[in-house]
Amino acid sequence: DRYHDAQLDPETYKIQVWDERASSGGMFKEKNIFSGGTKDQFSLALRLAFALATLPQERGSAPSFIFLDEPLGSFDDERAEALIFLLTEGEIARAFDQIFLISHVHVNERLFTHRVVLENGRVAASDLPAG
Repeated sequence: DRYHDAQLDPETYKIQVWDERASSGGMFKEKNIFSGGTKDQFSLALRLAFALATLPQERGSAPSFIFLDEPLGSFDDERAEALIFLLTEGEIARAFDQIFLISHVHVNERLFTHRVVLENGRVAASDLPAG
């Protein structure tokens, strides 16, 4: 709830985030001053925003899926829960028909339609429909 706006510096293309508590009245700060988990959250937010912005208005020709590889790796429980909500009920869930989440971090399996568990590169468990 602290950071609500971000921009790309037009000269360096670095992510800058608005911090309302900085200075008197707030200011944009560069991403490099934040913790690793916060940096990852900013970068993921930018990538998801880009994915949403580039979807054509007519979804018939657009990809209806998105792959997210280890987005939860450096998130605390609260951030992970917020991302899972975004993927299962929020704007990302509404924009894509299929969301592939690859994670070593445990997530509540009941929130997802299907799951595949890999062990040593092989399918150890799957609840995908046959066919």
